[in-house]
Amino acid sequence: MNTKQQYDLKLIKTKLNAAMVLIEEIQNLIKEFPEVESENWLIGALDDLENFYWEIEELQDVKQD
Repeated sequence: MNTKQQYDLKLIKTKLNAAMVLIEEIQNLIKEFPEVESENWLIGALDDLENFYWEIEELQDVKQD
C-alpha cells in the first residue's frame, strides 16, 4: 500500500471516530428531549460507523502484510 493510501485510511478512521463521538454527544443531549424520537436512528448510525471503522482497520492490516 502506498503512502497516500495509508494516509487516506488513517484520515477515514479519524473522521469516523469524530462522527462516532458526535453521535454519542447528540445521544446524551437528546435524552433531555423525550419527544424527539430519533435516538433509535442514532444508535443504528453509530453501529454502522463502528462496523465501517473495523472494516477499514481490517483493510489496513491486510494491506500492511
